[in-house]
Amino acid sequence: MRFSDDGTPEVVRQKTREVLSIMTPGGGYIAGASHDYILEETPVENILAMFEAVDAFEATDRIS
Repeated sequence: MRFSDDGTPEVVRQKTREVLSIMTPGGGYIAGASHDYILEETPVENILAMFEAVDAFEATDRIS
């Protein structure tokens, strides 16, 4: 998710949800960050936004 280093936290949340909606059908996915994608210049707010979006998506998925 290269948008995490120059997007806003809301853009990061939206793109994270988009990726999860594509990758989750059928299960077997692992949501996480890679050292290749979290660059030193990535705002901490964007990293937190990604993890918050994953948590929210997984909570919604468990409810439905």
